[in-house]
Amino acid sequence: MTNILFGNLLAIPPDHLVVFAMFLAILATVLLVIFRPLLFASIDPAVAEDKGVPVKGLGSRFMILLALVGSKAVTVVGVLLIFALLVTPVAAALRFTARPGWVTFGSAAIGVASVAVGWVISAMINLPPSFFIVTVAFVVWLGAGAMRRDRAPAAPVGGHG
Repeated sequence: MTNILFGNLLAIPPDHLVVFAMFLAILATVLLVIFRPLLFASIDPAVAEDKGVPVKGLGSRFMILLALVGSKAVTVVGVLLIFALLVTPVAAALRFTARPGWVTFGSAAIGVASVAVGWVISAMINLPPSFFIVTVAFVVWLGAGAMRRDRAPAAPVGGHG
């Protein structure tokens, strides 16, 4: 039960890495093919459907891809870390920008950096890495929110412009 919840990032057999790499290549290819129509359908489904984009089909394909990623990663990462790494880096990237391409690359970079920094911290403290990975991602999210508030223009006081 503990492995299902928390996973074991440090006990991945080398043959699994080959399978993960092939899976990643297939996943990236499929996402590259459906990225633009999926983005269009996500922004305005009614207009996308009027333009001939198969909105329901794209949504189903994306959910299948997400389920495949989750089921493939659960044995290594654990359920709790999967949810944290699917949501937190994207939420942090969205605080930096709303441009879909930048959010995609930014969330991937934040996720990879969170895993790397979390591993280093866990090795220094000699505790399991999951907590530290999620904490690093959460701190990035908090920092992104603080930076965004600092950049926001001040509203006029008293309604006078």
